[in-house]
Amino acid sequence: MQYFQAKISYGMQRHRCGILAALTIALTATAAQAGQFVTIDMPGSGTAANTGTQIAAINAKNVVTGAYVTNDLAVHGFVGNVGGPYTIIDAPGAGTGARQGTSAVAINNKGTIAGTEVSDAGYFGFIRDAQGNFTTFDAGGTKQTIVWAINSKGAITGWAGQQSFVRSKNGKIKLFQAANAKATYAAGINTAGVIAGYYKDSSGLYHAFLRAHDGSITTIDVDGYYNTQATAIDDNGDIVGSATMGGTVSAMLRTSNGTISIFIPSGCRAAYAESINASGAITGTCYDDNYIRHGFVRQPDGSMSIFDAPGAGSTSPQGTFPSVIAADGKIVGYYVDANNANHGFRRNAGN
Repeated sequence: MQYFQAKISYGMQRHRCGILAALTIALTATAAQAGQFVTIDMPGSGTAANTGTQIAAINAKNVVTGAYVTNDLAVHGFVGNVGGPYTIIDAPGAGTGARQGTSAVAINNKGTIAGTEVSDAGYFGFIRDAQGNFTTFDAGGTKQTIVWAINSKGAITGWAGQQSFVRSKNGKIKLFQAANAKATYAAGINTAGVIAGYYKDSSGLYHAFLRAHDGSITTIDVDGYYNTQATAIDDNGDIVGSATMGGTVSAMLRTSNGTISIFIPSGCRAAYAESINASGAITGTCYDDNYIRHGFVRQPDGSMSIFDAPGAGSTSPQGTFPSVIAADGKIVGYYVDANNANHGFRRNAGN
């Protein structure tokens, strides 16, 4: 979960309006194809370190969304089909200064996008429907709202300061905190409204959790491991994430019946699972002995392979960072090149 919104600064407000700033552009010159991969660089995205394009999500219609950072560190969201055209997303009230702007992080099959806008006032959550209408909100009046996920019904979850929140499609917001938690971080929500995430306890250790639609919260820890974290949930109730033993981080799968699998792809020394699709295929990031990041895919039968986006750098912390695996097996994310600039990618289905 390393999208630009985790690198920009905080604020909130509430209003609804139509598109204030949306521009459609063709990307024929900035989408490059290499075998299984399509690289996506938004026009105007930077080429310096910590700038460039990241893809955060893809829906069943192969529409992608994400954000890009210019050389002057302004942040803009975007949405479109791979290969273009794309629409730039600048949420109402988003700042225009360095490390301010709009970060789109999630899209559902109706084309509704959710994300975070940043200005001098703080962090705002926003929703943009398929017609381009925006709604912004401040969860709990915290001015620290970070959006992470949206489900097929339009419910949204994320963080509000040290708490988490869920916002229904009709705009009702509920803050919640896991018992004995110092901070609670929601990461994913499925169609049934079940939320997966993790929380930090008073000793600084992390525990995964599931929050049912009725608000009850179940803590999940992997026996013999610590710092268990859940990062995504599918409609079957299966969750993925990570857990640590002896300083080694392993990817984790917990199925809806409670069965837990821990794994690291061959060729890597640590792994983090980021996304699971309806078929049970999983993607995430792992790193090798030189701390270079690679993408991986784990098939429903448990077989695994690692992959590198063309152009990914070969020095730590460069490499390939998958974000989401779609129902048809396509994977989107970004890679960091030798100059530490970011580039979005889509990887077509395959081993």
